[in-house]
Amino acid sequence: MPRRFLILDACVIIDFVEVDRTLFKIVRDAVGVVHVATRVLHNEVTKLDASDVEALGVKLVTPSLAMMSEAALAGGGLSPRDWVCVLLAEERGWTCVSNDKRMRAECTRRSVDVLWGLELIAMAVEAGALPATAAGDVGREICRLNPRMTAAVLAAFLKRVAAARRGGRRG
Repeated sequence: MPRRFLILDACVIIDFVEVDRTLFKIVRDAVGVVHVATRVLHNEVTKLDASDVEALGVKLVTPSLAMMSEAALAGGGLSPRDWVCVLLAEERGWTCVSNDKRMRAECTRRSVDVLWGLELIAMAVEAGALPATAAGDVGREICRLNPRMTAAVLAAFLKRVAAARRGGRRG
């Protein structure tokens, strides 16, 4: 699996923090370099600070003043913090990881690679870095805590994890 450069939005960060902080390290080791915009961390994620981020192996990235200005003026149904993630991903060729439908649509419109938060967990299973049973438990807990996650999203995730398990990966 090729290494990726990822930028996580607030909803994915919050899901990981609430359920299992070790997911950051697992994703970093199995999928790619995990980035969090300082603007997102300082304004939306209250249970994680810069020292926590460093300990988890996540890289903080500070957007330029020009990018923050562009994000503040962009509108289109996204918050300035969401725009920062989209613009960083676009500028640097990173994959944006978000569960927000509007943000994902904007990434698609701009030809920015985009993944769901649960996809990162499934990719970790596929890479052999996380047992499928543990991933299933994590996915169920994320969906239980996050009311935006639907039963269909969970079912698709569990199906992918089960396929990885049957494919001879860790179980």
